[in-house]
Order: sequence, then structure tokens, then C-alpha cells
Amino acid sequence: MPVVYLIDERVSNPRLILDSVPEADLGFLVNPYFTVGQIVSLVIKGLVTRGEKMIRGRTELPMISELRIMAAGHDEELRLGWGINARNAVQLAPLSLYLASGASGRCSLLGYNAALNRPRREQFLGGSAIGERFGSPGHGWGPEDLDIPDEPRFELLRVLARTLGVPVIAGLDTHTTPFDWRFLDATVTVDRFGDMTFTGMDIPGSFEVF
Repeated sequence: MPVVYLIDERVSNPRLILDSVPEADLGFLVNPYFTVGQIVSLVIKGLVTRGEKMIRGRTELPMISELRIMAAGHDEELRLGWGINARNAVQLAPLSLYLASGASGRCSLLGYNAALNRPRREQFLGGSAIGERFGSPGHGWGPEDLDIPDEPRFELLRVLARTLGVPVIAGLDTHTTPFDWRFLDATVTVDRFGDMTFTGMDIPGSFEVF
């Protein structure tokens, strides 16, 4: 099952990022004027080009193991194409038919401030080590524990998770490096039921580990 990468043309070096997509996966540059419907069509056409297969006598397109989006944004709008917000994100619903469910299926928003755009006091562990980090002290904490002022509703992330039927992960502050596709800072994950968890926090001196 391929990973699908959507790369907004307004990010830095979009074609270089596209070239970093593994051959086994599918990568697409998204024009700033693309509507949500056009983005969906772009992905489905790419799956058709990848090739249909016969499953139990039926012709089916390949399933997507993960959707990775490289685009800037904030907690109300993702600047992918013309823009994706809580009102038009439901137009992504056709992609849910091709997204694998279960432990592997997810959508990762990898651009600047894709979840949150406001100052916080936390310090966190940067770099790819976050992906390998066991027992992160912030795992499962709520916004009140993380000193996030004026708790955000993450409405866009909730709509995306409900529409796509998979968990949506986004960075709270900065972004991944495009060539290893890992988050550099703290993240929030919203599942399809609207539940949130936070990971990657590192707050020296503010708690004790027993």
C-alpha cells in the first residue's frame, strides 16, 4: 500500500521535496488554486495510474497506507491548494474509501504551524529522536497540562479525522524536515472520535518521573 504525499507548491523547494518521495509511493504537487475537489481527483487519478487490481472478482484501486501533507497552516486552515478548513474539509470524504484503517492508517500534517499558531512556554526535544522516543512524559497530557493558553478546539483536525476515518497528526509549532518526513517538535493527534493526545513534550524541571 503506497503512502500518498501532497506537497503545496508554496512551501520551500517543493520539487526537491517531491523528488525525495520513495519510488514505491505517490507524490503530487498541489497548485495554489486547486480546490479540495480537484485535490481529491488528483489523488484518485494517481491511484488509477498506479494500477487497478482484481480482488475477489472485483476491480479495486490500491489502498493508501498514509496520507502525508506538506503545507503551512494553523488551527483553522491548512494552506493546501485554495485552502482546507473545517467547512470544506468534508469534501475529502472520497479519499476515506482508499485510506487503510487500523493501526497503520493515518494522516500527517507536516507543515509549519499546521495545528497551532500561538506562543507556548514549553521546551521540547527536537530532531528525529522524537520518533524513537519511548515513554514521552507528555504523552496523553491535556492542554491544561501543557500551558497552552486559551485551549484550541482543533476543529479542523477533528473534521479531517472524522471525514477521513483515520487519526490526524499535526505539529503544534514548527514542522518536519521534508526529507525524512519526521516531526521536529511536539504534536497533537486527533482520532476519528475526536479524542486528543499530545506527544514529544520535553519540559525539564517542571515534573518528576517516578
